[in-house]
This record gives sequence, C-alpha cells and structure tokens, in this order.
Amino acid sequence: ESKNHVAIRRLLNEFLNHLVLESKTHTKEKEFKSHFTAWCRKLDRTRLEEIFLKKSSPANKTNKQANGSTDYYFLN
Repeated sequence: ESKNHVAIRRLLNEFLNHLVLESKTHTKEKEFKSHFTAWCRKLDRTRLEEIFLKKSSPANKTNKQANGSTDYYFLN
C-alpha cells in the first residue's frame, strides 16, 4: 500500500470519527464528499501532522456497523 493510500485512509478514519462525534450521517455520496473536502480544508498543519505521523493500528471491529460492513455513513 502506497504512502498516499495510507494518508487518505488515515484522513478518512479521522473524518469518520468526526462524523460519529457530531452524530452526522449523509444520505448522498456527493454530500459526503463535499463535507469531507470542506473538513480537510479546515485542518491546520499541526492536526495534519498528528494524523499522518500516528502509528497504524489494527482495524477496530467496533467501528463496523451492525451488519458488519465498513460503510462510510451513507444512508440508502
């Protein structure tokens, strides 16, 4: 897995944590992408360094939804 893939995966994980903390769900993929982009733009350098420099951890099963998927908080 490339460094870029790891970086994007870490950003997505942080964003998903943000969504959980804010109790936010998105009904459309476009809405999710727009919110993710806006959230990324608001991150300062210090926060980005924290995200990118933290050690990788094994997948946490508690982050999965009840059906076992790792859906990105879309409601269909």
